[in-house]
Amino acid sequence: MPQPRRVCQVVKVRICHFWSLASDDFSALLLDMTIANHRYLYCITQLKPEAISEYKRVHAVVWPGVLAAIQRAHIVDYSIHHFPELNLLIANFKYIGDDYEKDMANVANDEETQRWWKLTD
Repeated sequence: MPQPRRVCQVVKVRICHFWSLASDDFSALLLDMTIANHRYLYCITQLKPEAISEYKRVHAVVWPGVLAAIQRAHIVDYSIHHFPELNLLIANFKYIGDDYEKDMANVANDEETQRWWKLTD
């Protein structure tokens, strides 16, 4: 019997820093994998119960400059889901560029994104 074709390769799983609204120690699980030449990233963290309404308020209307920086970085299908039963946030996106480290550095150096992070940290 032929072996099933492997379509998913886990590249790395690590603990990363994420939203300060999310957890006391800012830790989250980051899953980074490649499927069919696209890179998918998922981050799971707990949202602080006292920060839920603030988190929803700030993210109800994401600033256009932040969205533009994300688009310039070749990030598509970005979403964040809140699972209230466990106070979990699950963020995911697909990276379709050729130089992930460079694109993420460009996002981190974007002035409007830096202001957004100050607001959400």
